[in-house]
Amino acid sequence: MNRILDTVAIVAVKTFSRLPRSFALGFGRWFGATAHRIGGRKNPRIRANLERAGVDDPVRTTGTAWRHMGQTMFEMFWMLDRSPDEALDGVQVHGMDQIRNAVAKGKGVLLVTAHAANWDLMSMALAREEIAPVAVIARNLRTPGLEKMQIECRERAGIRTLVRGEAGAGITAYRWLTRGGVLGVMMDRLSTGRRISVPFLGNATRMPLGPPELACRSGAAVVLGLSERTEDGGTVVRYQELETAGISSAVEMAKTIATALDRE
Repeated sequence: MNRILDTVAIVAVKTFSRLPRSFALGFGRWFGATAHRIGGRKNPRIRANLERAGVDDPVRTTGTAWRHMGQTMFEMFWMLDRSPDEALDGVQVHGMDQIRNAVAKGKGVLLVTAHAANWDLMSMALAREEIAPVAVIARNLRTPGLEKMQIECRERAGIRTLVRGEAGAGITAYRWLTRGGVLGVMMDRLSTGRRISVPFLGNATRMPLGPPELACRSGAAVVLGLSERTEDGGTVVRYQELETAGISSAVEMAKTIATALDRE
């Protein structure tokens, strides 16, 4: 099954990368709307999560979430075979001074984020500035062809990929920070390592403890990065340094990160 998915994904990349970005976004919007209509068993959970998060109209916003998901998926297919400059064309970036200030402290930067809009554009925008070396921790997709294209896409942008769970990935991540690099991590993706329960959107959720431990052990600054989808299908990228002075416990660091994500 993974081989079939890999083949389909590679064909999608080769197809959509030859078309205008607007076509990929439009197709993704249609795909998401279709998935919304046939994804009945997931819709109640999505609506419940949105309602708990304080959204005024969770029914309407559920459809918006599906459409945004489709746009992100097909935009990523589109950009995997494009140059970094093409991928970043029209992307609005705010808060790069927050990154500069964090890097200037000299202990590396842990860039924490979540699966919102096109998250790869966030690391690309940062790498383009050449403020510091950039790496991201990614999971094994089990689709080797697509994964190879993703890694190559990041490499063209000057981004190193560390695959979670591979031998030596943890020590490489630690050294990356202690040498002043920026390390991007997803905080809404559970790993096989240790986890912690944290308050999030009016409930409790599990969060990986590894990244907060890295920040505490290395003394790295922690910056929250987020991508946001605009009404016209574009992307706004924002960076904000979190106040972590005096935090030495990985548990407290995890709670601080969760609070920041909850707020956004």
